[in-house]
Amino acid sequence: MHGKSACHIRFIYAGRAEEDLLWEEACASVTTSVATQADLEKWGKWARLDSFAQTCVTALPQGKVLYVEGSASASAYPVGTSGSTYDMPVAD
Repeated sequence: MHGKSACHIRFIYAGRAEEDLLWEEACASVTTSVATQADLEKWGKWARLDSFAQTCVTALPQGKVLYVEGSASASAYPVGTSGSTYDMPVAD
């Protein structure tokens, strides 16, 4: 991606089509997980989500959201009220 390494991540939420995202780091530097509110709280990320994003996370099947963390940043990918998945940064 722009001459730099990127990690291609495929994911799917229950009842939805498969989605793709590109993380602008080599995959070796990227960790992905399906996280609950409790996980995000334990990692100190829940409070970084605004109230809208928190509502979107808890509305997902089993309250689980894709969480991606690289060497310099992290994001959660909830589904908004429009039905689209969006990037919600949770780290600097």
